[in-house]
Amino acid sequence: MAVLRICNVYEYMPQSRLVSNWNQLTAEKAEKLWKDAVAELPEFRTSNLHLIGGTVLPVWDKLPTENVRIYRVLTTDGDLLIGRVIPEDMIDATLYRLGATREKENIKTEDLIKSIKNGDTVHLDNGWRVMQRRVSNEQRIEVIGPDYLHSDLLTKKGVFTERIGYQTRYFIPAEKDTVNILDAVIKISPFCRIENSNERIAAKSSVAKAKPSILETLKQNAEKSRQAFGDKSDTGKKSEISI
Repeated sequence: MAVLRICNVYEYMPQSRLVSNWNQLTAEKAEKLWKDAVAELPEFRTSNLHLIGGTVLPVWDKLPTENVRIYRVLTTDGDLLIGRVIPEDMIDATLYRLGATREKENIKTEDLIKSIKNGDTVHLDNGWRVMQRRVSNEQRIEVIGPDYLHSDLLTKKGVFTERIGYQTRYFIPAEKDTVNILDAVIKISPFCRIENSNERIAAKSSVAKAKPSILETLKQNAEKSRQAFGDKSDTGKKSEISI
């Protein structure tokens, strides 16, 4: 009888069953398999890396707060680059906060829907937002921003409305003709950027739980000291303050 421990849970099984599921390898055969696998790996691996360099401290609050990484890159031309890494799905949001734009990529509507269902928000040029919301205990794709002036236009495109809390809300069917309807909405106003869900949550959290800066903390401590000891110092007495 063999004892197998998995995540602090003990499971008893016959040793014959354990042996039948695994093959014993000798050290020589394992080494050969390892070397063969390493030999099949390419010499170089190519991937895109987006950096923002230079003096980044003044714009640090406009950069993504998730996965903060600093890279030092040596190019084939001999140039040394140092900067913050900007993830691919956060480039548009970062440029938007910096007051810049880039040439829009040709993203398929199917990929936009996948991003929306993963929690991302698609922003359109006219200020509308398309995102997934939980309504009536079900996940829906909602178009946020339109008003009664756009009701007829959106209804013709396949968008349905529902009156919730004295407010008319606009939804794209999530199970039928989703691609065609979203494509029709984008034709009304093209999308301008995709906001990552983690970046949006982090931005809300930083606003709600903003901590005072070091300068503000020093000013507060200085004010407490003045209130406790007064503005004038007594040169005849020496005191020690432990911090």
